[in-house]
Amino acid sequence: MKKQLLAAILTTVGMVGLTYSQNAMFQATPEPTVRQQISEAQKQFANCINQTKKSDAAKVVNNELFEIVPKSDHKMNLFTTENKITDEEARALTAYLASTNECRAISSHFPVPELAGIYQSFYSQVDVVYQNLLTRKITIGEANKEKYELMQTAQSQWINYESTHKIN
Repeated sequence: MKKQLLAAILTTVGMVGLTYSQNAMFQATPEPTVRQQISEAQKQFANCINQTKKSDAAKVVNNELFEIVPKSDHKMNLFTTENKITDEEARALTAYLASTNECRAISSHFPVPELAGIYQSFYSQVDVVYQNLLTRKITIGEANKEKYELMQTAQSQWINYESTHKIN
């Protein structure tokens, strides 16, 4: 009887050990950290924006309205011009903005709602600038200055959030 009980206990312990080792083998990889998720979302967003910069409309926008390609030679001219938007530039800006909608959707799905909110706030405010430019209420120079200020505010908000919240 003792041998049978000992055999049953050893069999049970062996099966539990086998089940444990099989579960350990098939465990899912750990979820990425929030920092990794943010980094991946930023990478997707940047790739999307870079794709939109290749269109003909983007080239008109970059050359005539806003610096969308960093370090453009004519950046200062865009900040100081008193020209209003032309019909051709308005069509290009409208087409370019439409092409960025997919990118905007990516930014709304950041893993930290507060960071997604920074993007959404920026977009709602910059859309007013675009609308004012398209309706010729402001000049191209004024639009660039306003957009630049909004970008600086958003960047500052992002840095402030990261410095006051521990993100792993």
